[in-house]
Amino acid sequence: MENPDLKEHALQFNMAVSALIELEAMRAANIERDRNGLSPAYGESQIREIFDEYGLGYNNCIAKSRNF
Repeated sequence: MENPDLKEHALQFNMAVSALIELEAMRAANIERDRNGLSPAYGESQIREIFDEYGLGYNNCIAKSRNF
């Protein structure tokens, strides 16, 4: 039998981990470019877009926590 609360929790956890993986990849790309004397591949606006894409802003997290 499937537990809907557990499923919601797993989905939220997956979204946060996926965002972290993307952010770390972006950071690595910026570090590599910096070491090669190039401008960053990703700026603040692209990094902030990750939070929106995965719904990780403060208000979104509060709303999601009400789901279970």
